[in-house]
Amino acid sequence: MSDEKSVYGIEPEDSGQQKGQGATPAKPADAAPPEEALPKARAAGAKIDAPGLLDDFDEDADLEADPEVEAKLIEAGVKKPPRRPRTAEAFAGDPKRWFVQPGFPGLRAGGAIAGVVAAGALISKAATAETAPLLSTLHLFHQLLLHTLTGVLACIITARLTERGLNRPETAAVRMGIAVSAFYLIFGLDISIPGRVDEFLLASAAYVGVLFLCFRLPRRETGVLACCHFGFWLFVIVGDLLANRVAGAGAAGG
Repeated sequence: MSDEKSVYGIEPEDSGQQKGQGATPAKPADAAPPEEALPKARAAGAKIDAPGLLDDFDEDADLEADPEVEAKLIEAGVKKPPRRPRTAEAFAGDPKRWFVQPGFPGLRAGGAIAGVVAAGALISKAATAETAPLLSTLHLFHQLLLHTLTGVLACIITARLTERGLNRPETAAVRMGIAVSAFYLIFGLDISIPGRVDEFLLASAAYVGVLFLCFRLPRRETGVLACCHFGFWLFVIVGDLLANRVAGAGAAGG
């Protein structure tokens, strides 16, 4: 065999052109587009300032959980249901989880009832006070306001503990004001019972009864509310006792 190799031409042959004319030069691949096409190309091109496709992606999203399977497991008791957020907005569409149930007494009616009962407690205190009736009445007025505020704080804590939404805190305040005023009204009455223990028990029963009637919560949650408020009441009482002891010790030392 011959060692010579065939040589192929690189340039294409001139077909269809007259002899003597030069071949039409090929258009370079990287030739610049015409100026009138540049604005359209820029408009259709990628936007550098646009947000990325994964910017809104939740990195903590669970991509393996199946909602239907999770619901079946929760119904079967194999898996615990997820904890609900304890906010009023989270329970806005579920009236069963509201802390303040709609109905009587509302804000206006509850405020009127609380005012009447509080006025009765103040009048009773002024009539039955053995010494300094005016100061005793002012002290009771201070106690009514203070324990109504601590009652609102007890409502907030109870709503958190029982996973309820505190939807109407102002209505909760007036309902708690009714309960506090009823307690001090009965506690301040001059009932012919030996000692003050029985009056305290009657006043406590009236307080719990008002909580049941006004808030209409289950017994367990009503008990939690009453215990939280009683804890704040004890805290205030202990503070008053300590203040009196300090004042008495200062007077004795002086």
